[in-house]
Amino acid sequence: MAPCFTVVTVYDIFPLIFPEMFLNQRRKWKYLYHLFIDGIRADRIITISECTRQDLIKKFPLFEKKMVVTLLGIDRSEYLNVSQNDIEKWKNHFGLCSPYLISVLGRLDEKRKNIRCLLEAFAGLRKNHPEVSLVIIGSGMTVQTENNGFVKILENIPRAALISLMQGAEFMVHSTLYEGFGLPILEAMACDIPVIAGEGSSVSEIFGGSTLLVNPNDRDALGSSMRRFMEDPSLRSQFKHLGRQKVEQLSWDKTAEQTLQIYQQLLKQAS
Repeated sequence: MAPCFTVVTVYDIFPLIFPEMFLNQRRKWKYLYHLFIDGIRADRIITISECTRQDLIKKFPLFEKKMVVTLLGIDRSEYLNVSQNDIEKWKNHFGLCSPYLISVLGRLDEKRKNIRCLLEAFAGLRKNHPEVSLVIIGSGMTVQTENNGFVKILENIPRAALISLMQGAEFMVHSTLYEGFGLPILEAMACDIPVIAGEGSSVSEIFGGSTLLVNPNDRDALGSSMRRFMEDPSLRSQFKHLGRQKVEQLSWDKTAEQTLQIYQQLLKQAS
């Protein structure tokens, strides 16, 4: 087989940043081995944020000259045709009532998703706002809580339901400890809802000016931020506007164009 150029995309290196959270040692070392071998063989390494790029350089300095950042994006058209009837249909389907907050987290059994702090902060919020509920989208919940029906866990829901439920929420809370990019934050912005996000990693880099950032380990600060959003419509409107601006900056077309340029540059080297 004739030799060809190789491009590798690294989304994050969470197992190496928080090794104490990655309990399966065999999987961790297998991950490390393949990351190193693929990086050695690659002609270019794409990372989806400057944060991931810097994390990778710290672990593998010899990869630095191969690396380039290509941010992710979003297809705005997917979010434009949701009606109030769609929102009400899916709320009724899942037995939800307004007002509710939403958190889209994927795998809930990962410690970096910071579920316990989110639930404790929400419990504090309900002391002042007993009318509000929390909808968590994800699977593998391992943290037990006395939620009295005010915390709803939804697993494996249709894409149309996810978008409708996000658009019906008061705001999103994304208080994870580490993200390679933070795509759910951008999706929430495309749904025209404001976002509270955990500061640090790529979130501060990409969304620092367009989300209300909070220390994700500080339960009281997280709860206070939720309460500010609940009680200040003008603050929510401000961050909605900032979110719309961010959505304008990040599209899949731009991601595809930048990725194509990387491949074209390699092909020029071969000619």
